[in-house]
Amino acid sequence: MTDSAAIRIIVVDDHPVVRFGLVSILSLQPDMVVVADVGSGEEACAICASRPADVVLMDLRLPGMSGADAIRAMRQTAPDLRFIVLTTYDGDEDIAKALEVRVYTVLVGRGGQVPIPVQVRDPMTGEVRTVRTMADVQIDEKLLETIAARTGAEFFRATDPQSLRRIFERIDALEKTEIRQATFRRYRDLFPPVLYLTTVCLAMAGLLWLGGLRVIPA
Repeated sequence: MTDSAAIRIIVVDDHPVVRFGLVSILSLQPDMVVVADVGSGEEACAICASRPADVVLMDLRLPGMSGADAIRAMRQTAPDLRFIVLTTYDGDEDIAKALEVRVYTVLVGRGGQVPIPVQVRDPMTGEVRTVRTMADVQIDEKLLETIAARTGAEFFRATDPQSLRRIFERIDALEKTEIRQATFRRYRDLFPPVLYLTTVCLAMAGLLWLGGLRVIPA
């Protein structure tokens, strides 16, 4: 897939290791391309103006400009941009609610032992390659349900790539905003001039009749 057809992503996280891991995982996806990865809200706003993107992975807890403030600013310049909020803090759903953002939570997989792609560098040759290592993943499903409910959104569970795609299609459909626009039309009524002219003609005919004018049949 060409870069022009791929989903363009900006990664925003102040932890270099987390940011590196996200970029590594996303780089493995054939239909996604990371156009930029930055560590602050200010950098995110600046890069958004110069590099078009479709999705932003945004950490809410950032030094300086917060993730919430960065989202507000970026939505002003790029209203079609979509945001995926990255957080490990309880209570961040309150920030999203204050932003009037619905947080759709998606549980991917079933937890337990899962393969994690990791990039390693060969100390002898300097070559960088991607390997997969197994890691224990504990998922708090109840927390995901709570976050979605508190922001007026929905919780989803994805067990395979097909179900994940259907979930994204469902979220996309839910986020279609109905816009009602008031339209004003100016109508010009054409019958009053005709009515006026007819009334005048009838009045003149009445006056002529009263004046003694008669029509004599031939």
